Amino acid sequence: MKRSEDDRTLPPLNERTGPNDIGDECAKDSSYPHSDSGRIASAANPHPDRTDLAIDRTVLANERTYAAWIRTGLAGMVSGLAIEKFMVELMPTWSIHLIAELLLVLSAIAFLVAAWRYTHLSVKIAPDIRRIPDRMVLTSALLLAAMALLAAITIW
Repeated sequence: MKRSEDDRTLPPLNERTGPNDIGDECAKDSSYPHSDSGRIASAANPHPDRTDLAIDRTVLANERTYAAWIRTGLAGMVSGLAIEKFMVELMPTWSIHLIAELLLVLSAIAFLVAAWRYTHLSVKIAPDIRRIPDRMVLTSALLLAAMALLAAITIW
C-alpha cells in the first residue's frame, strides 16, 4: 500500500520536542520522576502520555458500562414489582405473575453480568490505575441480585 504525502507518523520519542510531547525539557532532566516503565509519572507531568490517557478512558468506560448494567437491573426490578402491584385488575393473574417473575429474574442476571463484566475487564487494565475495588463491585451486585431473587420468590 503506497503512502501519500498527507500520511504522517509521529517521530520517535527521543526526537519529539513540542510542549505536549514526552521529549520536552522536564523529560530530559535526570532528576525528574519516572515510572518503572520509563514513562513520566502522571502526577508530576502536566502533559500526560497518550497511553496514560487511553488507560484512564478505558477505566471510565468500564465504570460507565457497569453503571448502565446496574441501572438496567434496577429498572427491571422496579418494573417487575410495579407490574405485580398495579396491574392486578387489568390483566389475568397468571400473566402478571409471569411478567413480574421474568423481569425480576432478568434484573438479577443483569446485576451478576455487571459484576462479571466489570471484574473481567478490570483484570486487563493496568493494576496501578485507581478504580472501584472488585470486592465492592461483587458485594453490591450479589446483594442486588439476592434482593431481586427474594422479591421473585415472595411474589410467587
